[in-house]
Amino acid sequence: MSVFSIFLWIMMRMTEFNSEEHNVLDTYDYIIVGGGSAGAILAGRLAENSNLSVLLIEAGGEGFSLLNIPVLGPLKQLSELDWQYTTVPQKCSCFGLNKNVSKWPSGKILGGSTHLNYMIYLKGDIRDYETWESPESHDWSFADINFYFEKSRKCDEFKSSWDGSTEVRHPLYVTDLSNAVLNAARELGYSVYDDSSKQRTGFMKPDLNLNSVGQRWTSDQYLKKVKDKNKNIHVLTNTVAEEILLLDGFEAHAVKIKRNEITSIIKAKVEVVVSAGTVGSAKLLMLSGIGPRQSLSNANVSVKIDLPVGKNLQDHITTGLDLGILKQHLFSFTDLMKPSSAYEYFVHSQGPFTSGLVDVIGVVHSSLVNPRHEMPDLEFMVLVAGLSSDKGIFFQHAMGISQKVWNEYFRPLINESVVSIMPVLLHPKSSGEIRLNPSNPYGMPDIDPSYLTEETDVDTLVEGIKIVRNIIETNSLRKFGLRFNNNIFPGCGSWKFNSDEYWRCYVRHLTLTVYHPVGTCKMGNLENGGVVDHRLRVYKTNKLRVVDASIMPNLPSANPNAAVLMIAEKAADLIKENFYTRQSTCRVQHVLVPPKTCT
Repeated sequence: MSVFSIFLWIMMRMTEFNSEEHNVLDTYDYIIVGGGSAGAILAGRLAENSNLSVLLIEAGGEGFSLLNIPVLGPLKQLSELDWQYTTVPQKCSCFGLNKNVSKWPSGKILGGSTHLNYMIYLKGDIRDYETWESPESHDWSFADINFYFEKSRKCDEFKSSWDGSTEVRHPLYVTDLSNAVLNAARELGYSVYDDSSKQRTGFMKPDLNLNSVGQRWTSDQYLKKVKDKNKNIHVLTNTVAEEILLLDGFEAHAVKIKRNEITSIIKAKVEVVVSAGTVGSAKLLMLSGIGPRQSLSNANVSVKIDLPVGKNLQDHITTGLDLGILKQHLFSFTDLMKPSSAYEYFVHSQGPFTSGLVDVIGVVHSSLVNPRHEMPDLEFMVLVAGLSSDKGIFFQHAMGISQKVWNEYFRPLINESVVSIMPVLLHPKSSGEIRLNPSNPYGMPDIDPSYLTEETDVDTLVEGIKIVRNIIETNSLRKFGLRFNNNIFPGCGSWKFNSDEYWRCYVRHLTLTVYHPVGTCKMGNLENGGVVDHRLRVYKTNKLRVVDASIMPNLPSANPNAAVLMIAEKAADLIKENFYTRQSTCRVQHVLVPPKTCT
């Protein structure tokens, strides 16, 4: 692991110097703030019109191809490529983490969190998107948005292919555990699928964002291809957007930026689009005077538009279940040090370097919901490593696990082969909010997801642990000798091991994010807490949109990566439609009136 740490440190230092320099214009047609998963795709799509000028602003630097070794993704956390957000101390959860605080990694690099995530590409359940619909937003039904899921996909040779923005492939490397888990799921009566591109409950090997040479696909790879063809797009990296300037208090007409400690203003003729992520987009809107009146006043920010920005914060949460393997060796990080592993990857684009670490995904209904009428409420992530697999070098610190918990619960496993089957709460009833830090509005915001404030969330995760127990007790997995860690979790010694009350205590102590926050700039009706309308326009403003995970009204029943890419594709068409409609209107008006305001 130390070799990889040195390698990553060197590469991350280099991103600081690999920054695009342009003769930046004073004015662009479109300014997009945030070059992450959504922003990079959106910028590329808008630049397809060579008559338009597009500026993409990114706070981080540019990456290198060597950073795209798939297995290294999680190791970029706690680095300069990570915003390193943290929550406020949690009152009902995270008791086993340092100061009851959850660490929230988020990509601070061109390409955003596509550099850090587990590359999983799943659409979710059809019923997820029924909650996105309203009489005003009927075009967000699954029947409509599935077109944009498919539009984004540039698939492998086994599937229909077209010039999509996103590269999706079957896993190139899985362990023997994957097929055994799928067989175990069959034993228990769950459906098993070979193709994860459909929206169904069951277990599967998930499709991944991998490119043709076995590298992690990142959204900036698509952006680079667009830039090579089009000269009408500029990318400004290592640049922080500090405020969206509003003309007459409502019309977005410019962005104030800081680069190399120099502040400047760049104007937008047509629109400003905020794509800074669930945390960053909410923060930027609030710094611009768009947000809850009380929250802005507390931070001494002048209120221009009172909207529930930062509310409706939702996140997938899980709990770590390291399972000891008594009879087989599957995967360890020391395997990555073998010359043969490097040879497999750099010569043949195969081997453990191509692993996304998640071998199998399962999406199921617990007994607490009605499968006929409700969305699945549990996901299972089968990881080829556990929190103790790296012997405390990295994962303990990345997750923020307290030293006491590490010493008493995880350290005894460091000489064992370990995997993890993690139950994920897909639709938490608990939700929180993001606020500006009153003492430092431009610093890290106050993030309060309010994890496990609703008791039913604990009930669902405990049932998930029981399902994991059923899985490892099947005939299919017996040959691996999988077992729960029978060390008593610190703080839960009052309860009998393996009892419901023990696991309830466990869940409240080892509460972990799956890095999927959404919802802080909710799409929906204004009277129901919406921040943007169904065309992603910020209410009570003009020429301002939000395009990223923050607009999701609710979490999907899957890792939201694919949904974010879909949103970017759909938003590009919505913006193009508005532009062409505006142009048509202007041409009619030109017959009678000189064009003064039409653009």
